Amino acid sequence: MPLENDNMELRRQQQEERWNIMRAGRSYLSPDEQEQQLWDKRAYAERLQEVRDIIRDGWPAEGPVPRGGAQMERVPTTYSERKILKKEKKNLRSLMKKYNDLRLARLSLSMARSERQLQEEGISFPQEQESDKLKARRDKEMIGREKQYLQTFLRTIKDKEEFLLQQAATKEQKLQVRLDCQNERAAAAAEYAKAMPLDSDFRREAMAVKEQEEIKANDFRKQLKIERMPAGPERKNAEDTRSRHARFDKMKSIMRILKGVNPLSHEEAAYRSPSGTLFVNKGRAFFGGTKPMYIFEAEDQQQYLYKEAINCVGFDKPQGALVTEAASKLQRKLCGEDHYIPAEAVEIDGKIVGSLQKKVDSWRAGDPGTPPPDLFKWQQNPDDSLNADTPEMAEVRAGLLREHALDWLLCNFDTKGENFLFDRNGNLVSFDKEASFSKLKDAGAQNMSYTYKPHSNDTIYNVLFSRYAQGLQKLDLTCTKQYVAQIEAMDDGEYMQQFERMLSQKYGKDTPKYQENYNLILNRKHQIRQKYEAFYQQLIAERRRNLPEGTPDDTAGLLNANGTFFD
Repeated sequence: MPLENDNMELRRQQQEERWNIMRAGRSYLSPDEQEQQLWDKRAYAERLQEVRDIIRDGWPAEGPVPRGGAQMERVPTTYSERKILKKEKKNLRSLMKKYNDLRLARLSLSMARSERQLQEEGISFPQEQESDKLKARRDKEMIGREKQYLQTFLRTIKDKEEFLLQQAATKEQKLQVRLDCQNERAAAAAEYAKAMPLDSDFRREAMAVKEQEEIKANDFRKQLKIERMPAGPERKNAEDTRSRHARFDKMKSIMRILKGVNPLSHEEAAYRSPSGTLFVNKGRAFFGGTKPMYIFEAEDQQQYLYKEAINCVGFDKPQGALVTEAASKLQRKLCGEDHYIPAEAVEIDGKIVGSLQKKVDSWRAGDPGTPPPDLFKWQQNPDDSLNADTPEMAEVRAGLLREHALDWLLCNFDTKGENFLFDRNGNLVSFDKEASFSKLKDAGAQNMSYTYKPHSNDTIYNVLFSRYAQGLQKLDLTCTKQYVAQIEAMDDGEYMQQFERMLSQKYGKDTPKYQENYNLILNRKHQIRQKYEAFYQQLIAERRRNLPEGTPDDTAGLLNANGTFFD
């Protein structure tokens, strides 16, 4: 359950750190924040002077500065440009005045607070200790000043945005302006929220506004990314995804009004797991998908992704969190420590509200090994990059076959390329298993193929195996024998224990539906050798027919003397 006492204690510790800073430097802000504040002040002053020069003299002409430092020619401004610039100048002057007033108010407030704290520790001051009433009045005054400064700053951003949009010539440039200005709004909202008193309604409301500003910025980021894509299937898929997610977001907002906000879906929320680990919400995360996600941080600074236990339109779906937990356990057994992501369902007052999954960073330049392929892009535009005769690419191909065996057991067909990543060590890992078992009774899910597509996005396995059958893709199908042997060696009772919570929650313990689905899940384990046998015989036969003339037959030896894949 959320531990408000723990959360308050954590916040008190943060406040104590702030007080320590104030004792040392008598400043409301940390040293880094002070430096940023000074930089902001210089930036405002420079921009104000620049605006004055443009209004008086016009725009600087493009081109190199003449020899001898002669004055460059300037282009006169238009009436509409001068009108916008004068408005910006007025707001900048107001902003700088409020900025200075706020700085002095922050300093005065921080000194009073630090002195109160020192008095509590037995260090006296000539003046009388500040009363609670006076403290409340000071806090109220401070909140008012912070709000005035924020409003002025937002007006300045709006003026700048209006002006830059007028100068932008293309849709991409306009989207870049909107994104930059929206990022500034989100940053301003974050600074305002941080200045609100701890554990106050002001702070919670400000945090909610900050999150909404970040959501708007993320949408502009998506639009800009799409605009930069060349015409083709990848862009069409991105446009359709954004449109679909926008519809889902509208429906989720309605559901949020009807059933209330998730207890952990706000910044600074705290949760203590059954193992005793304390997790604290650090803010919204944007990694795609249809469900809200947040970054949580454990006491050891390891970060986790929290995903609400809802479906794409906002209805409660606790089995999604429970199947995420179960899939993580199975992934660890089958794929090993280097190829699994720890995850657990989060329960509050007897209700499953979400799941916590360890945040795994993707491979980046400078990490060990060669750059891994982008499987999302490869699925949209398949090429020969996965056919490279290198140990690294052979391991990628084997890893995809391993992940296919895992997803077959989970009856998971939400396996698009973006649901795979390569970690900082180059290990292939799959994630987002919430759709597992949702198609357990579908006719198309009973046998392996490369044509079954129950979701809007195709599976990466369909593309992979289809290309193999056409003679376009290399695969060492014999890798699968190892994974099948591992699966068959798993004890049935221990195997099904992983899915106990999910089945009980969804169907009720020992009900007919519970037993029916229990058997269907277990049958996928029992029948895996048979399913692979039929599928691989089909693939091998098709590949032999489709291999280009003169290409060596690499299927020789895959089938034994009896014409079967498995011995």
